[in-house]
Amino acid sequence: MPRGQLLGWAGVLLLGPLLLAAAPFASWLNMPWLHSPLFHFLIGLLAAVAGVGLALLVLHVARRARDGRVFLVGLAFLAMASIFFTHAVATPNILISGRNLAATYSAMFSLWLGSAFFALSGLNLSAQANARLMRAARWIVLLFFVFWLLYNWLFLVVLVEPPAAQNQPAAAAPAGGRDDYGAGYGNSEAATPAPAGGRDDYGAGYGSAPAEPAHDMAMPAETGITASASELLGRSRPWVVA
Repeated sequence: MPRGQLLGWAGVLLLGPLLLAAAPFASWLNMPWLHSPLFHFLIGLLAAVAGVGLALLVLHVARRARDGRVFLVGLAFLAMASIFFTHAVATPNILISGRNLAATYSAMFSLWLGSAFFALSGLNLSAQANARLMRAARWIVLLFFVFWLLYNWLFLVVLVEPPAAQNQPAAAAPAGGRDDYGAGYGNSEAATPAPAGGRDDYGAGYGSAPAEPAHDMAMPAETGITASASELLGRSRPWVVA
């Protein structure tokens, strides 16, 4: 492969990771609509369709070359792309709702299933095993599509959350309980009025009780200037009275 073509493919492969790494630092790469369910559906659908196209191309090459290991690589791409298609379709509130189980587990299952076929493609197949595998290639692909249809029927049709479970309101708290922040309400003891002459939460007196300082604070000692003024006032008092 020419060096320029090799660098071009390397740049294409590195484009996605580089954009992902730059997203926290570039506002135009981290816009709110990129996190919306619609964008999740579109990007997942496009990735699944591209993966299926790549898988069919690899399977066609494997059939022409009669290579069982290449056939297993094509099955790996087909498994990942087809199950990931289910993950994209199950995006909540786009095409359907209540398929949270399919949306949650299909992405992980696509990787597990694809990795199993990739691991099998690394085995050294004998000529007889390769010939048997390629003779059964069409049946294997057909069985996989049957499995994929059953998988979608199970997760998209059978395992559906009812509307009541999707829109179930939060349970009302009992009277006299406490809210999420620990504040009392209803008939709880926190709502009971304090007796007259008590103190509030900050230690200040109210009602008929005499107001006292909340903390025992020592009175500051008289400074020299204050003491001299008091002494002078005491000496001058008899003259004022006379």
